[in-house]
Amino acid sequence: MFGHKLLTGLPFLPFEGTDEEVPDEPYEVEFGKATLRREGNDLTIISAGLMVHRSLRAAEMLQQDGISAEVIDLRTLIPLDEETIVKSAKKTGRVLIVDEDYMSYGMTREVAFRIQAKALKDLKVPIARLAVPDVPIPFSEPLENDVIPSIKRIYNEARKLYQGS
Repeated sequence: MFGHKLLTGLPFLPFEGTDEEVPDEPYEVEFGKATLRREGNDLTIISAGLMVHRSLRAAEMLQQDGISAEVIDLRTLIPLDEETIVKSAKKTGRVLIVDEDYMSYGMTREVAFRIQAKALKDLKVPIARLAVPDVPIPFSEPLENDVIPSIKRIYNEARKLYQGS
């Protein structure tokens, strides 16, 4: 089980999430099942962890431009919920996969492969991926922020993807 340090709510770390209600009563999250965090019709943004929160914020910005973005929270990578991601890809025809890991050999590549294997004919444009370039993560905070996908970069990539059709 992994959790992102910027989602812990520690006072010395900037909160990067979205405010959400947490039930008081015990609840379970279905293992291996992605969740639709936001419905949309124009494009799908798929991500996990902190990138889900940034994707939701980017989707709000896209809505201001009249672009309806669906946001999927993978929640688990193994097992990967192919059914949910393929269904959404077929619905919108445009997919942006966002990850905080490296572009090469990472989650974006695997998710893109699984979508194209089952929904290629339904895609209006090629799948787009946004991830960390293949460089070491810098220790300097400004440089680190430059390589990790930001809300603005997710927004810009999604707009470009939408306009590419």
